Amino acid sequence: MNVTPFKQAKRKHKSSARALSSARALIGAFVLAAAAFLLPMPQPAAANGTKVAFVGDQGVEQTARRVLELIRDEGTELLLIQGDLGYDENTAAQWIANIDDILGTDFPVLMVVGNHENFEWPAYLQWQKDKLARVSDIHCEGDVSVKAYCTYKDIGVVQVSPGIREVADIDGNDNYADYITDKFSEDTSSWRICSWHKNMRDMQTGDKNDSTGWGVYQSCLAQGGIVVNGHEHAYSRTHLMSSFENKTVIHTGSDMDIGPNSSFVVVSGLGGREIRPQLRGGDWFASIYTSTQKANDGALFCDFNNDKADCYMKDVAGLVPDAFTLTSLINVSADTDTVLVPETPEVPETPASSESSESSESSESSESSESSGTTATPETTAAPETPDENPSSGDTPANDGEPAVIDTNNQPEVDEPPS
Repeated sequence: MNVTPFKQAKRKHKSSARALSSARALIGAFVLAAAAFLLPMPQPAAANGTKVAFVGDQGVEQTARRVLELIRDEGTELLLIQGDLGYDENTAAQWIANIDDILGTDFPVLMVVGNHENFEWPAYLQWQKDKLARVSDIHCEGDVSVKAYCTYKDIGVVQVSPGIREVADIDGNDNYADYITDKFSEDTSSWRICSWHKNMRDMQTGDKNDSTGWGVYQSCLAQGGIVVNGHEHAYSRTHLMSSFENKTVIHTGSDMDIGPNSSFVVVSGLGGREIRPQLRGGDWFASIYTSTQKANDGALFCDFNNDKADCYMKDVAGLVPDAFTLTSLINVSADTDTVLVPETPEVPETPASSESSESSESSESSESSESSGTTATPETTAAPETPDENPSSGDTPANDGEPAVIDTNNQPEVDEPPS
């Protein structure tokens, strides 16, 4: 059969077109694979462990969304929110959308009421109840988000609301200290967490006054619980302590044994609102991260793995201002099958003094602090002698590509603001 030059050219054209199409397909597959490789991947929790994120004082601005994205990207399995959610009137729907869009509608979340839930509390509470109905791993009894005992795997959580007087139908002095003792005295979890919003003045670094009474702190401590609060827009952690009320430090190391009368307090309030300066300190603080230290928004993360936990505070710029390890003494021994449970203490609920500044917080400015996102980190120096004096900045220490760790240990006490 004779083939004309025209037909030969046509066949060559078709062959070239098929080759070009195949090449384009290969290039497209390579580009997609490369793009997938470049996307940020979640950081998995330790094998057989549970990664929990702790945050509070969020709002609905882009700063709050970035913290939620960090929580997602760190491979978090459970989120505990220590109050002050959307803040302002008509923000509940946006706050709920931020959580559900970024973390997913079935992501495990336990939140506790804060003073700024004076707007739309029924909407927030209904969202929490609906979520618990979908998440089978969380089991709660009591008035969820107000006065409840919840478990998630090997973690027991008591939620209480001491000092909350701004939200309708919530009693800020509802015998919470005894409730913590009662629930944890029956708890067999390896880890115990006490979650509430407000603070005592000495357990935060800003201008908050005594809101809760020492009873809840001491009851949680007696049961080997970790106290996690919000309210102050900063991050701080105490050393391992045997008395919160007396500020008695057991030791100042970063490896801590958690058990009866041996625990610490964390304020994790960098959820997205404006970041506040350091106005207070004390030798019982292990780490302080505020606007004085040029802080960015972020959250505390803990990988709970049997009786061990690795914890770190990480901000949205990738900086790690605090890291520590925990060993639980409240667990079931593999050898003896005995549960180490403290004796039930008699801890009175200390009356909380009035807070002159609390009534004005409902009208707090909604202006959010945009994180700078820079990789430069201030060199930690002595705390300022006056509240408006900031330490000088320095370069981020070289660490071979790992997140920068800021040394915030041994924070000196600063002058107290006027009452």
